Amino acid sequence: MREIRNIDEWLRPQLAVIVRSLGSNGYEGLFGLSLRARILWSFSRFACEPGSADFVYLSDEALSLAAYAGLVAVNDPDEHLIVPALLDDVPELRSAFIEEAEDTRAMIADAQRELEEQQRQKAERERIKKLIAVNAWAELHLPTPEDLTATLATGESVSIECHSVVYDSADNLTWYTNPYGIDGVLFNGLPTLAGVRRFLTDMARGVDYGPTPDWQDK
Repeated sequence: MREIRNIDEWLRPQLAVIVRSLGSNGYEGLFGLSLRARILWSFSRFACEPGSADFVYLSDEALSLAAYAGLVAVNDPDEHLIVPALLDDVPELRSAFIEEAEDTRAMIADAQRELEEQQRQKAERERIKKLIAVNAWAELHLPTPEDLTATLATGESVSIECHSVVYDSADNLTWYTNPYGIDGVLFNGLPTLAGVRRFLTDMARGVDYGPTPDWQDK
């Protein structure tokens, strides 16, 4: 078994010479990895008993190298993944290469989408912050703090970003009902201009008041 495991170690410097002579970037490049994988796979089939420890070891090493080649291939700007000829006609090596390459590309795409979403959210937060700073409430599809304060003082119920708000003169409290039907006290007494401005700022930022389903699951 030790001698078999030494084969790959012996192959590395030999293949490095071969690959460099062909103008590649060393045996850890796509061609070198594919060549090592194919040699180890072929050796396991022609020099080992099927199912033996040496057979399994060399096969696993070949598959690992083919998968690593798939990882390296992801850096290729070509949109269409091309399986190296050294791996293409061996189904197991081809599958190892394609699966690793496709999984890696999917991970990269997911990470890119997540980054883009984070950038979009950051830009939106900055936009909202600037609009609030200049009192551009209409561009946020919200009433001005002055208008909302005056409306609530009359006892009229107002819906703001799926939050229903009303001042109840009987108990001298300003109540809200959040999007999930849960009531809470927004202000003690009549709404104030400063308090309404804070409320509208939270609404512009997408804040949900009171318990939400996510909070209840915790």
